[in-house]
Amino acid sequence: MNRERWKKLYQTGNPLEREVIISLLRSENVPVKERGEALGKIYVFNAGPLAQVTLYVPESQWERARELIDAAIENL
Repeated sequence: MNRERWKKLYQTGNPLEREVIISLLRSENVPVKERGEALGKIYVFNAGPLAQVTLYVPESQWERARELIDAAIENL
């Protein structure tokens, strides 16, 4: 069985930024997983270190995902 490795792409403590990035990646058919924010959801933290979320994508799609994020930031 060939299981693809996931690579860290982005880390943020801003829930809006997280949702925008996840939506962008998924709209381009790039799978994304998120880790973190367990304490943020329990204690209603929405910014700062306890609200940090790390986004991961498959290694084979990391460069494309990075390009999508960079292009989006550049066009702000």
